[in-house]
Amino acid sequence: MDFNRHIAQELQASRGSPSVPASDTTLEQKFQCHSQCIFAIAWISDRLLCATSGDQTTVIYDIETGDEIDLLRGHTMSVRSVCKLYYSTNVLATGGRDSIINIYDRRYSKKQGALHPISSIACAHISSTALQKSARKDTRSVTAVEFQDEHNLYSCACADSALKVWDLRYTYSRLNTNHIPKPKRMFCVPIDDVKSINRLAGFSDMKMDSNRMILFANC
Repeated sequence: MDFNRHIAQELQASRGSPSVPASDTTLEQKFQCHSQCIFAIAWISDRLLCATSGDQTTVIYDIETGDEIDLLRGHTMSVRSVCKLYYSTNVLATGGRDSIINIYDRRYSKKQGALHPISSIACAHISSTALQKSARKDTRSVTAVEFQDEHNLYSCACADSALKVWDLRYTYSRLNTNHIPKPKRMFCVPIDDVKSINRLAGFSDMKMDSNRMILFANC
């Protein structure tokens, strides 16, 4: 999928300021990013941009040259979300349609040309309720991940009505897909609200404030 370099630069310049007028936005350069649709992007630094895709990978690009800097593998389905540890350009988290959360550190050595997770949480948003078991696999998608600090990671999904907090000091098993991991804390949409809409309820995105104390979530 083509990525508009100029749009990225405009977005970077406008962070913390009013939106850039459409009349001031022109296409200067574009480059090929992924072979399938892009689901999420995140700034790694002023020059590096991370993009997730339906091709099951996450790629970090140099927006000045369009070069691929790092390729991240570790998901078995589309990668739906990405974030970086706010004070680091090396530590990232991704969430996928496979309900897996992966943690990466760019300082680790690559294997076969790609970075692989240093830690993973399988079945992060698969509920044990009968309602969830009967749902389609795409309702398990991890729609957003957000670091609070180096030890705590928030995640949400599109249909399990829960915001979860994971303690990254704990080793969760990636291979044991029959076990539902237990988060450090969990915040749920009230059951009466879920019943009133007569369908699975979830979250589409979430962000923390600059002090890393208040979490905003779309549901």
